[in-house]
Amino acid sequence: MNTNVLSRSDRESVAILTFERPAKLNALNYELVDSIVQALDQIEEEDQIRAVVLTGAGRAFSAGADIHEFSQDVKLGPQIAHGKFVRRGQNMTRRIENFSKPVIAAVNGLASGGGCEIVEATHLSIAVREARFSKAEIAIGIPPCFGGNSAVAEISWPETSTQDDFDWRTDYCQRSRSCRID
Repeated sequence: MNTNVLSRSDRESVAILTFERPAKLNALNYELVDSIVQALDQIEEEDQIRAVVLTGAGRAFSAGADIHEFSQDVKLGPQIAHGKFVRRGQNMTRRIENFSKPVIAAVNGLASGGGCEIVEATHLSIAVREARFSKAEIAIGIPPCFGGNSAVAEISWPETSTQDDFDWRTDYCQRSRSCRID
């Protein structure tokens, strides 16, 4: 399955899905979110594929929501925006979390907002040293839309962390060095 926004290549028993919007830092528009879910649906039926890798083309994993596209729905009202964008993103991250085969995030750069929430939804993530993780929406007073904020405390530092330990206004968690996230 290859679309304008998502490509797939298989290496033996691993399907590699690459977000293909490098000019927009792989921002999540509706087409990309829908393509990810459709690709996972297809892969789940393929017995020869035993794992999935998600990554981004260019210098970013994903910069998060395509604000331009989302803002068009916000103008139509919060219910429409919530229905078209938030639910769609939540369904995508839920699909990743509950996928029957391991899903691995190969983080090659910035993972912000919804991009960071995709990483949180995967079963395993691997990042280059230069990768940065951000929840920029917190700075403007909205919660992460795809349901991933609480997952960081669980998956990163389960025995020592609480939500209060994090300050998402920075580019990445200050504790990341001790956890090898950066």
